[in-house]
Amino acid sequence: MDRYRNLLLFILSFIVFVVVLSLGANYWIAKQLPVIINEENDSPYQITFKNLEVSFLNRSLVATDIVLVPKKSMESEATRSGIYAKVKSVQIRRFKIIDLIFTDKLIAHSIQITRPEVILYKHDQKIMNDPKSISSKVVAPFSKIILVSEVDVTQADFKILYVTNNEQILHINNASVSINGIVITDDVLEQKIPFGFDEYQIRFDSIYYRAGDIYDARAGKLNFSNDSLSLSNISYLPRVGRNTFVQNIPMEKDLFTVKAGKLHIDSIDWGYRDDKFYFHSKTVLLEAAAANIYRPKMPPDDPSKKHLYSKQLRDIPFDLHIDKFVMRNATVQYEEEKSDEAGPGLLSFNRFNMSAYNIDSGFGKKKVPDVEIDIACQFMNVSKMNVRWTFNVLNKSDAFNIRGSIFKFPAEELTPFIKPYMNITADGMLDKIYFNFSGNDNGAAGDFALEYEDLKVNILQKDREKKNKFLSAIANIFVKKDTKERLKETPVDVKRNQDRSFFNLLWISVQDGLKKLLL
Repeated sequence: MDRYRNLLLFILSFIVFVVVLSLGANYWIAKQLPVIINEENDSPYQITFKNLEVSFLNRSLVATDIVLVPKKSMESEATRSGIYAKVKSVQIRRFKIIDLIFTDKLIAHSIQITRPEVILYKHDQKIMNDPKSISSKVVAPFSKIILVSEVDVTQADFKILYVTNNEQILHINNASVSINGIVITDDVLEQKIPFGFDEYQIRFDSIYYRAGDIYDARAGKLNFSNDSLSLSNISYLPRVGRNTFVQNIPMEKDLFTVKAGKLHIDSIDWGYRDDKFYFHSKTVLLEAAAANIYRPKMPPDDPSKKHLYSKQLRDIPFDLHIDKFVMRNATVQYEEEKSDEAGPGLLSFNRFNMSAYNIDSGFGKKKVPDVEIDIACQFMNVSKMNVRWTFNVLNKSDAFNIRGSIFKFPAEELTPFIKPYMNITADGMLDKIYFNFSGNDNGAAGDFALEYEDLKVNILQKDREKKNKFLSAIANIFVKKDTKERLKETPVDVKRNQDRSFFNLLWISVQDGLKKLLL
């Protein structure tokens, strides 16, 4: 009997000991944790909270109504740069009490952050001036306070503001982030991605980014995980109108207006190797894009050299590889305006579908396959157009081949482009157009073929509305009206204007062929 009574007393004593120890530990942690967070850590941030609940048995901690501010901002109102945050709750699971006592650092398995509202104030309008500042300004300070292997963030709102005028540089709304297998060491902190991880998933409802002085970039829902990314309702729009844009550019420059329904990237592999960034993907799909390119010719010409696309890809300063880039059901418009009075000329490519294979940068590469681009679309929304375009990124002469065809094109459909630009219109039918040009950075040569009927040119009066009958009659004397249902061919050989784009080279090649066959 005494033996059972002694055993019972031992059990009760042990339970009391555990309860007392638990209460004592809870009391110590509740008192010591604020000291560790705000007084004994050498991070640049001051952290306060309203309530703190600690469970010694479950090794969990829950803090609510947390506020984080830079310590410098508490010393002077003039020093406002840094991270400011309000957080509804933070739950830390499976923390290590011994490490908390002896290292003045909270080490735990996971942290759950709910409804954080975070603002990063910056002295300039760049999101990140130096990738390593992510390490020094964001990750490293908090690694001095807490280390975890899993992070879950829900219902987050994140902004980057310009200190001077509170102007928004970036805003991410209703974001959730889940990162597993986090590793932070001194060696990892020196890398451009200052922590290692096994799995991640990022979601948000919308994003806004101030893309320089002219453009706003926006998008809707994002879902980004280890190997795929989906983004919807994308836009890249100017904040200024065309007149304001023209008045504020010193020389010719394109104004872009871009929207897209969806971007999807799969089989993603990205990161840093030997401190060098790389991005690889199997497929990039862009759906329902609508792009308008407006080129005002009123400002002075930009005399700088315009590099061909092979050169532009070759000079990308990181390892880029995309097996296949696809555009589906897009619309591409090009407008060129010589004067305010004439209005812009317009070329459009509707129901634009493109597949581009083997998109590579030249960074660190000695051999890459040819870039192969296949395009099928409706030219000016009336005629079937097909194009095949190839080049090799590593070819320093920027050699290329482009060939294509257009069928059953009514000449009057060119009116939106040639009327404001050349003060003429045309009638007739271009039944078949074929071109096959090879070239490089210096020019292009090849074959151009055309079959047409009942072609007439109408030269307009100065008001650009009424036909100048006299000049039109003279012009049509020199125009060959048809090819009598035969395909006519001519060689083409043109020199490239170094201050013009690849598409200018393509246009003057076509123009050279038209002149030889029509006049």
